[in-house]
Amino acid sequence: MKKKLTVFLLIVAVLIFLGSPVLLSRAGGGESYGGGGGGGGSFGGGGSGGGNGGGELIVCLIWLIIKYPCIGIPLTLFIIAAAIFSKVKTSGAITDRNLKKSAKAVRNSTIDSDISRLKAKDEKFSLEALKTRVATAFVAVQNAWSAQDLKKVIPFISDGVNERFSLQIQMQKAEGWRNIMENVSVRKVELIALSSDEHFDTLHFAITAKAKDYKKDLKTEKTLPGSTVNETFTEIWTFLRKADTKTLSGKGAFEGNCPNCAAPLEITDAGKCKACNAFIRSPAYDWILSEITQEEEWEPQKAKVTSFLKELITAKDPNFSVQYIEDRASVVFYRYQAALFTGDSLHLRKVASPESYKELAAQIAAGKKGNSAVYYRFPAVGKVETLWIQSDDKFDKIHVLVKWSGSLAERNLSTGRIKQTGPRAIRSTVFTLIRNSDAFSTSGSFSSSHCPNCGAPELRDASDVCPYCGTVLNDGSRAWILGEIKDFYSWSSSNRAQWDEDRRRANTDLPQNPSAVIEALAAMMFADGAADQKERKKLAEFASKHGVPESQTAEIVERVKNGNHVWQIPSDKARGSAFLSYLMDMALSDGRVSHEEWKMLKEAAYKIGIDEATLKKQLRNRQKALINFGKSYFKNTNVNTTPPPPPDFSN
Repeated sequence: MKKKLTVFLLIVAVLIFLGSPVLLSRAGGGESYGGGGGGGGSFGGGGSGGGNGGGELIVCLIWLIIKYPCIGIPLTLFIIAAAIFSKVKTSGAITDRNLKKSAKAVRNSTIDSDISRLKAKDEKFSLEALKTRVATAFVAVQNAWSAQDLKKVIPFISDGVNERFSLQIQMQKAEGWRNIMENVSVRKVELIALSSDEHFDTLHFAITAKAKDYKKDLKTEKTLPGSTVNETFTEIWTFLRKADTKTLSGKGAFEGNCPNCAAPLEITDAGKCKACNAFIRSPAYDWILSEITQEEEWEPQKAKVTSFLKELITAKDPNFSVQYIEDRASVVFYRYQAALFTGDSLHLRKVASPESYKELAAQIAAGKKGNSAVYYRFPAVGKVETLWIQSDDKFDKIHVLVKWSGSLAERNLSTGRIKQTGPRAIRSTVFTLIRNSDAFSTSGSFSSSHCPNCGAPELRDASDVCPYCGTVLNDGSRAWILGEIKDFYSWSSSNRAQWDEDRRRANTDLPQNPSAVIEALAAMMFADGAADQKERKKLAEFASKHGVPESQTAEIVERVKNGNHVWQIPSDKARGSAFLSYLMDMALSDGRVSHEEWKMLKEAAYKIGIDEATLKKQLRNRQKALINFGKSYFKNTNVNTTPPPPPDFSN
């Protein structure tokens, strides 16, 4: 009996080993939009878990064949048959670990080309030297966050990042604690994307670090029970500078020196260096930290405004930049959250039009419950994206989507007592920014909460003017100001027809990033009626494989179900083929095209008008081309190799 039990347990162990690669193929997770304390003290998810158990499986099978052949031989034959059946079932699906290396080679090759272009205009640029500086900036921000004092990092963080940190620190203090990041150790700094346009160079770094993360009571200085976490985490930090800025010869703001004159930093109230009078927080001198994103939420940089819509504004405003607009939108978002938190609408006075301010002030006052402010605890931005630009004889309008999370709460303004009244949830809000039609942008400007005339920081008071130079800040003559706030669904219902028409005229291409692709695939599912549970599961599995969290996929599906989606699979063959090529590369990126992925590819191809035989042929050709490129790239690291072009479905 004991022997039979042992054999049975061994068989179970073998079957577990057989299934383990599926169970462990996608581990990790992370906190939504920074979670926890947010900003500098927030953790991303862990890494992938475990190996595939292949060696142990073979050993167990050999042992069973020798010791118990009546069990071992049939079981081995069963496993072989199952593997063959699985391969047949995939009907053209691919498994090749070389494709993983090829995907990395394609990414590296693209970055190599971008760096070469950057060096052509900035001979002193050194990626390794900048990585060292980025690590220095990372540790400096963690220390400032832990001390709840941003003075040392303000010189190199954007206004949007500063507003985010400042509000979250204010909220921590209101709850009587601070978030400590102790023993911060940067393990790896990797450049994962680089883009340049006529205004800015933008670099995205994946920073992997380890730290002891805990909360400390502000009064007793004791660690709050259950708040300590020791973990390795990865975040994406985005830095930018003006397109004509050159690499510094000496130290800069990251190291505590003026990036213009190199003197030890002492900053005036107007944000200038005391030694040389230069504006410190300027991308004209050095790199500025413009955004922090959790690893699982980051998407490759994409063209956020189509050429048609961009030309609509740049024809009369050549210095217009999306980077500035989205930082300005972040500032406005956090000013709005600060107004809710404090119950004081003056936070919005200088960034909102008089009409908008009057309406929002009334809403904030009406939203109070007695002497308690109703607000969102630790609001964290997951994405800021420019949706649409409109222009007429009177106003320019820019509609910016802010996707964020927060927990509804109440704070007694007399006692400071806080009560959370709702769970943390993801929300999508459109902030419409306006300005006078004859206004224009300042070249290379990135001061989105400073006076556009003298550069002084905006102060929270009842005045509409800059206290330093008297410039009116909220009349739309110089800066973009808040015109309206709406949740995405109500905004979409009132603007959908004209927005769709402008996008059609612009021949808008579907962005090549996972969440947009998931949205397009969800729209395909709902096109023929309600998507059943099996289809939703298939989509969720595909999304999970490509780093889109389950909660985000559910939100996308719900949005599509209600008809409030942005993207769908292009109906014309040329643009549809570009989408299918990207979808194919997504499926190949981890070296395995699963049965479900193959079905999804077939469905997308059918919608575009591409038959299965052509798809299968191009999939095999793409596999071969990527593998050959990967081998060539890693063998010839000093050779400027170019990735293979996307498949041509016209033949």
